[in-house]
Amino acid sequence: MTEPMQQAVGLPPLARILVGIDGTPESARTLEVTQGLALATGAEVIVVVAFDEAWSFERPAATIVDGAVDEDQPEAEAIARYAQDQLQTAGVTTRAIVFEGTFPQAVNAVLDDEQPDLVVVGAGQRARAREFVFGSNAEKVVRTSPVSVLVVR
Repeated sequence: MTEPMQQAVGLPPLARILVGIDGTPESARTLEVTQGLALATGAEVIVVVAFDEAWSFERPAATIVDGAVDEDQPEAEAIARYAQDQLQTAGVTTRAIVFEGTFPQAVNAVLDDEQPDLVVVGAGQRARAREFVFGSNAEKVVRTSPVSVLVVR
C-alpha cells in the first residue's frame, strides 16, 4: 500500500512497528495482526520478547527463583526466533530483540533506541477489564508510550 493510499484509509505512514510478544496463544494473534499491518504498509517489524528473573514462562505466578534467568533467556530467544522466522517467511523485514527486564521496561528501552511509528501489544485473553485498567503490561505501555499503541484482543 502506498503512502497516499495509507492516508486515504486513515493509516499514518508506518516505517517501523514494534511488537511485543511472549509466546502465548494470545501473542500469536498479536503477531498475526502486526504481520498484516507490515505487509499492507511495507513497515519493518521489531519483535520484542522480555524475560524477567522474577517471572517464568512456565511459572508466571512464581516468585524469584534461583536460576530463573538461565531458564527463561533461551526460551525468550526461541520465541523471538520463531516470530522472526514467521514474519520473514511472509515477506516482512524484521529484527528481534530479547530484553532482560519486564515487558514495559523492554518496550520503553526499545522505543528510545528504535523510534517506531507504532507499538502493537496484546491485552491477553485472560486480562479482565479491571486488570487492564489497574496495571496490566498493555496498560502500562499505553500509558507511557510516546507513539500510538494498538492493543490486540
